[in-house]
Amino acid sequence: MNALIQKEFAHLEPGYFNAAYMGPTPQRAVDAGKKSLERTANPVRMAYEEWTLLPTQLRKSLARLLRTKPQNIAHFSSAADLFSLIAWTYPWKPKDHVIFMDDEYPSLTLPFYQVKERYGLEITALSREHFRNPALLLQAIPPSAKVVVMSHAAFNSGEVFPVEKIGQALKERNIFFAVDGTQNLGGRRAPDPLETVCDVYGASTYKWLLGAYGHAFAFLSEQAQNTLTPFHIHWMNTQGFQDRHALSTHDFSAHSGAHRFDRGQAANTLGSRVLLASLSLMEEIGLEKIEQHNRELLGSFLENLDTTRFCPLAPLETLHHFLAMEIKKGNSEDLQKTLLQKGFDVSVRRGNLRISFHLFNSKEKTRELLAALHS
Repeated sequence: MNALIQKEFAHLEPGYFNAAYMGPTPQRAVDAGKKSLERTANPVRMAYEEWTLLPTQLRKSLARLLRTKPQNIAHFSSAADLFSLIAWTYPWKPKDHVIFMDDEYPSLTLPFYQVKERYGLEITALSREHFRNPALLLQAIPPSAKVVVMSHAAFNSGEVFPVEKIGQALKERNIFFAVDGTQNLGGRRAPDPLETVCDVYGASTYKWLLGAYGHAFAFLSEQAQNTLTPFHIHWMNTQGFQDRHALSTHDFSAHSGAHRFDRGQAANTLGSRVLLASLSLMEEIGLEKIEQHNRELLGSFLENLDTTRFCPLAPLETLHHFLAMEIKKGNSEDLQKTLLQKGFDVSVRRGNLRISFHLFNSKEKTRELLAALHS
């Protein structure tokens, strides 16, 4: 694994601990992007299938990653795009309740506030403590609750929530459950099997999955596909889209499976090929090994952290691949700048320092990062 990582990330400065902000592009994905641009620079004799089948290829790759069927995967432009689909097309009735976490990432919540007045929705934001304890969550959810939305891992703390247990509890109440895995998938595995946990599991792919900005995807259960209505209407999510000789007369009925929910221009030649290459690297290594590597780095970091100066925001047992810390003395933005001068790239979120551990980070650099923090 070490030799492969060195080959794929030789261009990356070794002090990059910021995958929760943006994942770096592996060399094979850089090469795939260049090849894609070279091809479109001279699209002579470019077969129709050479680009229109890219969403299908990507669908299969993502399905393998999630251990589900390709027909359960749909392409979106962002997490907000996905949660807008739910907000706008779920079959609401007046006074229906939507539940999410307070201090949740806005891409998940804004779509529901946008349609609140239109559909007469009630919205309740519960504390993180509720989402740590499924029994407590169920006690707080009113009978009128129809949809629960949450992040698998909190962007501003690194806390990973027990979505498997939450999903099982919500299924007993027949509540639609949608999870954003943007800050989880790639750094860790998704729940398995997804069908028993949630109706929707989506993720933007430019962070832990090392894709290019501008793509997201989602697992849509059969129930979700039957409950929601396609939000994006275009020729490539119809049954006969591959018949280029009958673009205005082909079968315009919706494609089967989650394909019919694809965003427009899902066959983005550049972004799709970059992501396919990045996913091939993750598949070659294996998400289980990546998850173990990330967990070991974070564990080593926490074992040696001076907790009199740095206080993790989440319970330690809930941290797996990134964390945010309160700086007890000094200013986090000043510390971020100091670390950058020393060759370490990290984030600041809500005034706290956020550090991410991914497959390209090493034990040696983790020790050096700790030394820089403590100096």
